[in-house]
Amino acid sequence: MTKFSVWLILFVITPLLAAGTNDDFLKNVPDPAARFANGIIFRRQLSKLLLSEHPAEYYRKLAPETLDFEIRRGLDALIARRLLENQFQEAGITATSAEVVVRLQELYRRLTPSQRKMLDNNLKLRNQTLTAYTEETAQDSETIFRLKLRKLIELRYPGKFDIDAATCEEYYRNHQDRFHTPEAVDLSRIYFDAKKPPNGSPEQIQKADAQAAKRAETVYALLKKGLAFEFAAARFSDCPSRTEGGHIGTFIRRSGLEKNEEQIAFELPEGSVSEIIPLTTGYEIIRVNRHSPEGYSPLAEVKPLIVEELQNERLDQLATRLLSKTRHQAKVVILYQSPAPAGKTEAAP
Repeated sequence: MTKFSVWLILFVITPLLAAGTNDDFLKNVPDPAARFANGIIFRRQLSKLLLSEHPAEYYRKLAPETLDFEIRRGLDALIARRLLENQFQEAGITATSAEVVVRLQELYRRLTPSQRKMLDNNLKLRNQTLTAYTEETAQDSETIFRLKLRKLIELRYPGKFDIDAATCEEYYRNHQDRFHTPEAVDLSRIYFDAKKPPNGSPEQIQKADAQAAKRAETVYALLKKGLAFEFAAARFSDCPSRTEGGHIGTFIRRSGLEKNEEQIAFELPEGSVSEIIPLTTGYEIIRVNRHSPEGYSPLAEVKPLIVEELQNERLDQLATRLLSKTRHQAKVVILYQSPAPAGKTEAAP
């Protein structure tokens, strides 16, 4: 076998065979699949998009009419993306990760205090900081694309993003459920892990539990004598929150606390410290830093979020309008033909 034959097999024939077996569900899609002014959509692009959403086996099992819908949906998405990218280029519109960071920081400042706490708690559960989340999102291609789209729409439809006070008030009245704030408690804890051996004997488990209970009793006695809660958490707690003085965030009912833990937390007065609470994995002492009653966020507090929501709605509406106009001007032609319905055959030419 010549060197050229080896090269042909390794770099041409093998990849083509692999691609064919992976997207064989697109066998009825011509290549190219669509064309328009300044653009062509190839089958490999459609394949890449669809396979990024579901594995090939998913599409192979679809009914013909459902597969046809997925193919057309994919083609429409690719065409829309290309047409908008052309618009960005013509208008000289760009967006950087730094701009996304500024945008995200602005949106964070618009959150209500309770929404910020819930976001922070969710990030803690994912072991992620707000800074890390912001940096990760700022590198996301879809986020950058969305920012460029916003700039384009603002350029093509000036003034259409202006939201007046009356519109905000109407939205607030019609979407009261979105601004409902459930009863919540902000907690700090000192946790004592029993470190029960997974395969230990009943005696070993009981001993480990008793040791954790004794540690909890010792620390509780120190708290009763006036030891600062934050200091005790930093010195004795087995929870990672010890680095923050024991603070574990804001909780609503049925949001992750154990049943007896939740009951005590919501019954305690604000600023008070609990007695020792038995848990499935050990013991804890909690402090209620703040107790927020159920209610509704006032309009003044959520108005920036309403403006953002309404602007996003207008962005989608105006982008659809712009795409319809641009698609007509670009003379889009879909070369893919839907299969004939089951039981019917195409008429002979």
